[in-house]
Amino acid sequence: MRTLYFFIATLLILSSCQEEAPDSSKELTRLRKELEQKRQALTDQKEIAKLEDELNRIDRELNQVSTGTVTNPKAAATTTTNDTPAASGFATDEEGAAVIKGNSVNMRSSPSVQATRIASFNNGEIVRVLEAKQSGKNNEAILTKNIELYGDNNQTGKPLATLNKGKAVVIEGYQGDMLNVSYQHPERGKLFAQIKESDVESIENGAWYKVTRSNGQTGWVYEKFISVN
Repeated sequence: MRTLYFFIATLLILSSCQEEAPDSSKELTRLRKELEQKRQALTDQKEIAKLEDELNRIDRELNQVSTGTVTNPKAAATTTTNDTPAASGFATDEEGAAVIKGNSVNMRSSPSVQATRIASFNNGEIVRVLEAKQSGKNNEAILTKNIELYGDNNQTGKPLATLNKGKAVVIEGYQGDMLNVSYQHPERGKLFAQIKESDVESIENGAWYKVTRSNGQTGWVYEKFISVN
């Protein structure tokens, strides 16, 4: 654990000691790559969870840079916190305005958890709702607790990743009184878990919202992660 903290702290200190302000996108991408390599070498699940939190923070900062919401690149690489809301050209009292709830919320290309991930929203980001659509998919669900993912349905070997509460999974079927679910991991491909039915919340009757950001980027977000006026 101390080795992990020292590694992260060293990277952050080095990024803050440049004589000139770095290109934040390149700096953050480099930092993310190094952290990703460190994660692959870890076996302790607690250390992996800590490092994945740091990777999620970097993803949020990269998103802020890409949307022009960060004006100080050096500050973006060192001082952004998980609860920092994104700057936006929209106001909460505008017609159709809505607020994103949660960190690293996915923007999808269509109203489904299996749709392509376009980008991630920031906690507190203000967006404009374009339309709403019922899910209608009975094989998609949101986790109500953290779970461990494996390389096959039989859960053999060591878990390959931890998926946090609030993430979306696909229900593959039942095995006895357990659910077989899958998740498309960005680095490790399709992973699986056997969980209790109470460990997920079905989104069959939930709503998806098509929204636009202040920079014109458009996509879909599930109702659990957006507060609509």
